Amino acid sequence: MKATLNFAEAAEYLNVSSSSLSDLSAIGEIPGAKISKEWVFRLEDLDAYLAQKIREQTEARREAYRLGNGKKVQSVVTDIRHGRRKEPPLLPGMEKVPVTA
Repeated sequence: MKATLNFAEAAEYLNVSSSSLSDLSAIGEIPGAKISKEWVFRLEDLDAYLAQKIREQTEARREAYRLGNGKKVQSVVTDIRHGRRKEPPLLPGMEKVPVTA
C-alpha cells in the first residue's frame, strides 16, 4: 500500500464514514493535512492512531471489568448488536463520538 492516502482511501482504511473522518480530521483527532483543497493522510499516522485507540479502549474495558461493571458493559454491547440500542457504552477514558449510520 502507498505511504499516503486521500480522503476516501483513509475513510475506507479506517472503516468509518466520510462525515466521521471529516469531523475527526477537522478537530485534529485524526492526523492529516489539507493541502490545497484535498486532505492527505499518512498511513503510518493512521496506524498509530488506531493502535492508540485500541490500547485506550481495551484498557477502559479492562478497568470496567475490574471495577465490576463488566456485566453491564457486555449487556450494552449485546443490545447494540441486536439493534436495541444505538450508541456504544461510554467507559472511563472514552470520549463520546458521533454515531453514524
